[in-house]
Amino acid sequence: MSSVSEIDVVRSELEAEQAYVDHAHACLEATRRRIREFWERVAAGRDGTHAARFERDVLEHRVFQRLGQLELGGRSLCFGRIDMHSDGEGGDGRGEGAETFYIGRIGVWDEDQAAVVCDWRAPVAEPFFRATGRRPMGLALRRRFVSRGSRLLGIDDEHFSPGGLDGDGEGAPRHDLALQAALEAPRT
Repeated sequence: MSSVSEIDVVRSELEAEQAYVDHAHACLEATRRRIREFWERVAAGRDGTHAARFERDVLEHRVFQRLGQLELGGRSLCFGRIDMHSDGEGGDGRGEGAETFYIGRIGVWDEDQAAVVCDWRAPVAEPFFRATGRRPMGLALRRRFVSRGSRLLGIDDEHFSPGGLDGDGEGAPRHDLALQAALEAPRT
């Protein structure tokens, strides 16, 4: 049976990740709003030459195409996160220089153009899908999210050893069982 402190850690991690997912959704909504505002400014100028009207038509097509790409249709935006070892190979993955990337359906950036969520098709997301115990690809942690829409329901962590597996299986990825313990804990 897991201790209360382990359950508190899981709860605190879940709350921190939910806050990040909320931030990602806010950034996505801000992007949609900027695109709509841009279109309103473009659409205000309906007069002009044939070339100007053609340019507006092209912009209209691209604006609505981009808005369609940013529509999630009730699906989750972010489905996981990876923590890379600080030097890409060794260390604990959480030291100075360590990088964390959130992986999702589409890329999302904040107002300063810093990546908030990386598109799952981007090269940086490859270790999320391909890392194994024998070939950790620089991962310290792979965290999978269980979610419904924008609501985070659970997390599953897989920890990696810097050197990967050795001959006797030492260094295999380790899954945290704290989340399972929290879910199985008695409720009041």
